[in-house]
Amino acid sequence: MNLADDPRWLLDEPPSTAWFTAALGLTWTHDPFDRLLVAHSHYRGWRLATGDGDIIARLGASATLEL
Repeated sequence: MNLADDPRWLLDEPPSTAWFTAALGLTWTHDPFDRLLVAHSHYRGWRLATGDGDIIARLGASATLEL
């Protein structure tokens, strides 16, 4: 079975303009993937599950779920 077709998963496709605009303000990292992950979680109002110590230190416990 294709992962995208699995009914247990939901594909989240936020509007790219809003998502990328949120990423532009994240000047504390130059890693484009970190920027997009953090921007996506901020845009959706979700806590970000991560083991990245830098992200955890920047965002704090209220915005992250430490793995």
